[in-house]
Amino acid sequence: MEGNATEDEVLIDAGIKRASCLICTLPDDADNLFIVLSARQINRRLKIISRASQDASYKKIRLAGADNVIMPDRIGGDHMASLVVVPDLIEFLDNLSIVGKGLINIEEITFEDMFTDGEKRTIRTIDMRARTGCTIIGYKSPKGNT
Repeated sequence: MEGNATEDEVLIDAGIKRASCLICTLPDDADNLFIVLSARQINRRLKIISRASQDASYKKIRLAGADNVIMPDRIGGDHMASLVVVPDLIEFLDNLSIVGKGLINIEEITFEDMFTDGEKRTIRTIDMRARTGCTIIGYKSPKGNT
């Protein structure tokens, strides 16, 4: 579809009301801010991921309703600096696969996908390594704490 995404009518014609996710990557932070604000008003359930270039824009885009804001220039700079400080670790992390094609894969699994009986369990009692060969490297509580 062709159109200016800063216009509500274009967002609606593109299906924003029934969309589950919006990724906003325009080069201008003001345009991204405007789209996020409009999209959030049209569809409150929408997961919104937006790009930002400036620190001040990051805060405003979050305030406008983006669930996540990515700053590619900062990520790239941090990545390059890390290659100087811990090059082997960064090279290892760069080679991890999240799509199942590498030697080491990282996946996100919900508790509900693993167990349907509703019983409480600890990471120790799950014994994931023995059951599947997988290692749990992170945990996020239902409240969003890591």
